[in-house]
Amino acid sequence: MASAELHPIVKAGGLADMVAALARALGEAGADVRCALPGYRVARRALPADVREVAAHEVPVQVGGHSERARVLHLTSAELPAPVLLVEHSAFDRAGIYDDPATREGYGDNGYRWALFCRAVHGALGRDGWIPDVVHAHDQQGAPLAALLRWATLPAALARRPGLVFTIHNVEYQGVEDAAWMAQSGLPAGLFRPLSPVEYHGRVNLLKMGILAADRVTTVSPRYAEEIRTPEFGAGLQDVLAGCGERLRGILNGIDTRTWDPALDPHLPARYTPVNFADKAYNRQRLLEECGLERPPEGRPLFGWVGRLTSQKGVDLLLGALDVLLRDGVSMVLLGSGESRYERALDDAARRYPGRLAVRLRFDEGLAHRIEGGSDVFLMPSRYEPCGLNQMYSLRYGTVPVVREVGGLADTVRDADADPAGNGFTFGPYHPAALLEAASRAVVAYADGARWRTLALRGMAEDFSWERPARAYEAVYRETLA
Repeated sequence: MASAELHPIVKAGGLADMVAALARALGEAGADVRCALPGYRVARRALPADVREVAAHEVPVQVGGHSERARVLHLTSAELPAPVLLVEHSAFDRAGIYDDPATREGYGDNGYRWALFCRAVHGALGRDGWIPDVVHAHDQQGAPLAALLRWATLPAALARRPGLVFTIHNVEYQGVEDAAWMAQSGLPAGLFRPLSPVEYHGRVNLLKMGILAADRVTTVSPRYAEEIRTPEFGAGLQDVLAGCGERLRGILNGIDTRTWDPALDPHLPARYTPVNFADKAYNRQRLLEECGLERPPEGRPLFGWVGRLTSQKGVDLLLGALDVLLRDGVSMVLLGSGESRYERALDDAARRYPGRLAVRLRFDEGLAHRIEGGSDVFLMPSRYEPCGLNQMYSLRYGTVPVVREVGGLADTVRDADADPAGNGFTFGPYHPAALLEAASRAVVAYADGARWRTLALRGMAEDFSWERPARAYEAVYRETLA
């Protein structure tokens, strides 16, 4: 697997969790998996204490007419989900992963960095005698590797091309580069021409390249696989994706049920199961204290939110509904960071509602767990959501989700007022009024203690482990070999 992120050593979002959990699940099922990752400064610093360097390879990389060298380390550790091929080069030795932390601007040479990463992995394949049957590349950062294996000369150690799988985690992030990128890519120069697999309105599109290079394309939920074939959700690539036909599949992500388990979670003040579900109330009280919030009036829930503060996540809907929600007596804890306009607006709201709204503008893994374990309701009003993990964490923690009916949210949350087997509350139109209507129904249900307990326990009984998705991916891998 080639990916820009891998838990536990580098994480900016759900990609890190997905790749790690899938690698581990495949390994437990008997597959021999290795994960390729750029050697960011933060990744090197986060390597486990027991990490062991098994091998190191110097790989020549021709870039812009001159030769450079990348170092590919083969690392193992009991704490890593699989052995890791870590690509070391000065291009990755920076403070941030994708962006400069000081300016919050993306690095201007990211396209070059991903080309370098993939060329180094391509050159290292088979060097230690380990020949992959399948290469699984993720998102724009891994797309050049699929393209190199499809259209460039194979590495000397490979007698045949491996099967190629490419996963789209978010079609909005495509990696569009100037045509000059081709000189850095290692791909045949003649591949760039109008309507070719890499050309996109006179430029290079890394995501399109990965889609068309792969034998099979997957995305992270069945609903999203259908949505991205439409103009509303396809971000300009809908025709390319529609043309994939049966090559494109949606496989719902699982969650790491060892990291996210209320019965074992070390971040929670009180661990609980369906048997002692009442102990969740202690986590609620401690979360209120930690965040400086007053206890909500009897019969009013505590809402939680964890996520990036971007337009994708529906922050504008939340801001449009916030005053009404908080005046209705509920309280809310919000954790995340992102666009400065949203951060400022939420800070202002927190000042207007002291004791009712707590806003924490940062990444905090421990607090994220405590919000899942201490909140009563979890909000995810996303404009679009390829899969989403927090709604699955919430269900596992007995925290009832309120979500918009898109992507993986629609595949995992069933409206309790419409479905006798419902496990949350959903809404369709992208409008604050629609969010308020669904949230208000959750507040009404919360006031009925017996109904709420039944709803929460139903969510806790859901199976979102990686066993089923891993089997689905293994079937896709076997198709590429056939």
